[in-house]
Amino acid sequence: MLRLTGRSPLGLNAAAPVRTVVASLAAVAMAATPAVLAPAASASPAGTISEYPTPTPNSNPAVITAGPHGKLWFTESGADKIGTINPTTGAITEYSIPTARSLPAGIAAGPEGNLWFTENGGEKIGKINPTTGAVAEYPMPTAGRAPFAIAAGRDGDLWFTEWPGERIGKINPRTGAITEYPTPTALSLPFGIAAGPDGNLWFTEYGGDKIGKISTTGAITEYPIPAADRVPEGITAGPDGNLWFTEAGDNLISGPLDPRDAIAKINPTTGAITEYPVPTQGSLPESIATGPDGNLWFTEAGSDKIGKINPTTGAITEYPIPTALSWPRGITAGPRGTLWFTEFEANKIGKISAGVTATK
Repeated sequence: MLRLTGRSPLGLNAAAPVRTVVASLAAVAMAATPAVLAPAASASPAGTISEYPTPTPNSNPAVITAGPHGKLWFTESGADKIGTINPTTGAITEYSIPTARSLPAGIAAGPEGNLWFTENGGEKIGKINPTTGAVAEYPMPTAGRAPFAIAAGRDGDLWFTEWPGERIGKINPRTGAITEYPTPTALSLPFGIAAGPDGNLWFTEYGGDKIGKISTTGAITEYPIPAADRVPEGITAGPDGNLWFTEAGDNLISGPLDPRDAIAKINPTTGAITEYPVPTQGSLPESIATGPDGNLWFTEAGSDKIGKINPTTGAITEYPIPTALSWPRGITAGPRGTLWFTEFEANKIGKISAGVTATK
């Protein structure tokens, strides 16, 4: 297992064990599966990309999710802010987080209408009211527990990974009470998390090379990835009933088609894992989301591309992002047949057409 000291998952200096090549922020639009909407007659060609700069310089937008009223919400780990973008006008509004050096990471829509986010540096869970912009924060019960990715569970709670911390946590959105469950594997470095079709929460173990499953009662099951050094990151529920995840791989040793840079799926019933190599060498796939066209769409942080994979055939298509060295990270489905993604280094929010026009 590759465990090297380098950059933190947010791309900022830290002492967490990560790859020297890159440390990534996935996931975390790895929450609930967006609905697949019926196509209409007209649409922009698949792969058409637009970009929108964030108002704050060096904001480092990280994770993005769909929120109320059709807007997209994202974390700005370099600016300690939560941002929102209007998908019709491209107008961006930013809201400051009270805690300095909070390093907001994951973000997800909660069942009560607020947006919930993690503060990897502040060691807190935050929520923001999408109407007023008011922010509330909930400290972790124990120091040294750094929440990372977050997803809404079917039980009404928000579930999150802890990097570091080696735990899966949940917060009750009504009371703010936090409960934590340790992972069985030491140095597992739990990364992405998503609600599965079976009612469980599924998560990736960046350090353990495993996929984990946790029930709403806290029982954890782990499924080792067949080969070593896969480095799983983002995860989402697919339209086919499987959980799909990215594998950033050991990019110190890459061939023309290194299977360690892959998109993979796990069957939630059998635990069987299937992998599909990404065509671009050193692509560093990070976040993944189901698109309005029924494909899985993912970011390639190492190659400045957005990829999609057909869940039936495994065929992968890649689309270059106009801005060089953009470092795309989070991705989520948006309105009107689009997906939205963050450009961490370029400080932009991107939009890509799935090639269909949704009915709403």
